[in-house]
Amino acid sequence: MATLASKSIEALELRDIQDLLGASEGQSLEFKQELTFDQKSGKSEDSWLNPPAPGKPRSGPDDYAKEDLFRAVCGFANAEGGWLVLGIDESNDNPKCGVAIRSLPDAHALAEKLERAALDWFDPPLTSIRCRAIDTDPGFGVVVIRTPRSSIAPHRLNKSGRTRESYRRVNEETRPMRMREIHDMVINRARESVRIEEDFVQARQHYGNLLPTQSPQRRIPGCQIILTPLSDQLSVDRPYAHSHIFRRHNALKCVFPDGKELIIESVDGNVLTKPVSITPILRGARAVWRHATKPLGAPLIENMIALEIRSTGQVSLTLKQCSGTPALMLQWILSDLANTLRVVDAVRRLAGAPDAEFALEADLRYDNHGNTLENISANPLPRLGLLADEEPALVQRMLPTGFIHLPRYTVTSSNLFPNVLLEVANDIYNLCGNQHLDGIEFQLG
Repeated sequence: MATLASKSIEALELRDIQDLLGASEGQSLEFKQELTFDQKSGKSEDSWLNPPAPGKPRSGPDDYAKEDLFRAVCGFANAEGGWLVLGIDESNDNPKCGVAIRSLPDAHALAEKLERAALDWFDPPLTSIRCRAIDTDPGFGVVVIRTPRSSIAPHRLNKSGRTRESYRRVNEETRPMRMREIHDMVINRARESVRIEEDFVQARQHYGNLLPTQSPQRRIPGCQIILTPLSDQLSVDRPYAHSHIFRRHNALKCVFPDGKELIIESVDGNVLTKPVSITPILRGARAVWRHATKPLGAPLIENMIALEIRSTGQVSLTLKQCSGTPALMLQWILSDLANTLRVVDAVRRLAGAPDAEFALEADLRYDNHGNTLENISANPLPRLGLLADEEPALVQRMLPTGFIHLPRYTVTSSNLFPNVLLEVANDIYNLCGNQHLDGIEFQLG
């Protein structure tokens, strides 16, 4: 189980499944030997196990088997999340243990069908479920279903003609929820929503703490990226003791539809910079990167990046540049957004919740860092550089105000990080009157 707690579903391998043999079912782990079937129907097995006609796909799985699987999924979503592994023989112990792999045919097609079917089985919908097949033999495998803790619980099964119960995982059992439990869960989730809003407000209050040490400029454009976990269950012990999670990459690769590649550099992408220090802060840690350069005949340029990681799992990054001609480039924003997403992935693994969902907010700002922080909201944000969709070059646009609060985004599994980058890029393009960047692919590496 320790392996599952430290890996995303995309990273699982056969040896991870083999390591589960001997493990016991519990709060976040459920084994299923097979696709169950309704014995009263006269069937001897689920339709999926019947060989398909030549040239035809397999039928099934039947609703009886889906209900059995999704009951456990519902229980995980309404508790702390969990893993269901379909294709593991169980012992008769209490709690049950995994004893052997029982492979299922066409496991990849089965995983796809289950993930699609899940969209129609829950109220409210559970869109964060991930199903993945892991090959055990040619044409056979097991199916792993990962269910994160839901931020919009409680959920119930909601399929016409089937049960409409809500379930919750309690130790190794999936139990129907009583009305009082459902009522309490609604109240607790509402409190979590308030906590999330407060987390964003508090993170924004730290934006003014990053100030230049060499440049005299005080009218400074910048960007703040904040990611906060949707669950209050994440815990990162002494973030300052884990220097690897503060690692930054100086570039991100972007591939255009015609195959052309663009290396998207961070604000300090032309230099190899290390954090000045990683210092403890209240319930967290902070790292700062600084680089100053004096071009011939031009004012001093000072780049500043600060990354804060809280013990709650919250991650925030602040980026600013002081120069004679204030500017904020989209490539800087995207490059360090990619860095922040990488940090979130490392934080989730460290906390033992590799698929925990986060909420993401980003602000584009132009401020006067005088005696007090004053946003220059009446003036346009100067010189926002955009990635041209016709060719890998930079074009200049103006944003209408000195404070842009982008919409909130949801961050789930790491394989969807490129989608988050594209969504943010398209929102900024639209702000500037540009069309979407169709066909662009971001590669985080």
